[in-house]
Amino acid sequence: MAAELDGTGLRDEVDAAYRRFLDVNQAFLSLCTDWQMCPNPEDPGAEPVVNDHTDLVYDGMVIDRLGETDAAVSRCVRRWPGSWAASGTTATG
Repeated sequence: MAAELDGTGLRDEVDAAYRRFLDVNQAFLSLCTDWQMCPNPEDPGAEPVVNDHTDLVYDGMVIDRLGETDAAVSRCVRRWPGSWAASGTTATG
């Protein structure tokens, strides 16, 4: 893949897109964790517990963040596939 990037002249564009994605990836990973885990309702200062999805307010806040995170990730990745596709290069070679 490195040779393909060098051959197409897209290395800088793909590297920049990847770095933009890394900036939002942590927010996405946190979102996934927050969907699976939630504050302990008996002791909010304790370790999180498995989210049983009975707290609709908490789940609603996580879902709201999903839309925000999706928009941020989409902005990162939609910039380079067109150039990549136009080059005739595929991720598998």
